[in-house]
Amino acid sequence: MRVYERQGNAAGACDAALILFNFHNQTGRYQTSGSYLQRARQLQQIAGLGPSYQVAILNSDAHRHWYRGNLPEALELALQAIDLADRTEQPKQRIYNRLVAGNVARDLGNFFTAQRWYDEAEHLTHKIGFTLFLGWIDVHCAWLAILQEQYSAARSLLQRALLTQDYGQAMSFSVFQAVLYSLTGRFIEAVELLQRSLAFYQRTSDPLSVATLQLHLAFNFLQMKRQEKANQMLEAALRWMAEQRIDYLPHWWHPSIMATLCTHALAEGIYPHVAEQMAVKHLRDVIVRALQPLLGHADETVRRRAFDILENLNADLLCILGSIDDKTVRKHWAN
Repeated sequence: MRVYERQGNAAGACDAALILFNFHNQTGRYQTSGSYLQRARQLQQIAGLGPSYQVAILNSDAHRHWYRGNLPEALELALQAIDLADRTEQPKQRIYNRLVAGNVARDLGNFFTAQRWYDEAEHLTHKIGFTLFLGWIDVHCAWLAILQEQYSAARSLLQRALLTQDYGQAMSFSVFQAVLYSLTGRFIEAVELLQRSLAFYQRTSDPLSVATLQLHLAFNFLQMKRQEKANQMLEAALRWMAEQRIDYLPHWWHPSIMATLCTHALAEGIYPHVAEQMAVKHLRDVIVRALQPLLGHADETVRRRAFDILENLNADLLCILGSIDDKTVRKHWAN
């Protein structure tokens, strides 16, 4: 980037800044990535670089917010990028930003809207001929189906996507398959796929994906009653998230799975502050249900953690306590 700047090549410097942004953003180094995006925006504005750079910056900014869990902001930026890409006839960006909009709408729980964006992306992909996008569209549609417990539909989409000959794609796509196995009781197969992908992302120095895979492994180990191994994976992931001040993961984010892991982390005292941030900021209704058993936990500290989160979320505590069968628990909180 500095070489381009010394040469007075604003376009080259902007391209380099966006590449550096993507690398750091995709690996969870958000402070550094934000600096590169800011520099790219400055170069675009100073040099008056055209619509292709404007769309690329909007797309990058959408990713920046999405990766941090700022989903409404991310969706608004993706919609701006779609509008500009459509008006300036940028075929690849027309597809790419529809896929981003679908992903963010999906993570917001707007499943109908997400499917519409995926359908538009698929239509444009066939129309324009950018077939590389088809596998990604399939796996994201599969994830949408998984979130809605439409496991048969997800299975069909994943089988088609996993025909890819690209090894990196296969490692990513197999994680979607692993989570489907996790949710349908095929825990041993899920662990095998997750461990294979974990080794790949460790080799490629992608700590964001590594942490996410460690969380999914922790979930599977919990289902298999291997608590020591689950705690080991959970601690490794939450330690890294604490160090990076991260409380959201953009890849393979399944609210019910994350709620289970947050509840376990709170009960075991494994980086409970990270679990609490994830719960309050990103899990809300799902975590309210998951936390209720902790109100009767033997450890006062654990009970207090659960109560504080529910109170923070403005949950109906009287209703929750009234639904608990244990009279001792109800009496404790009534006092």
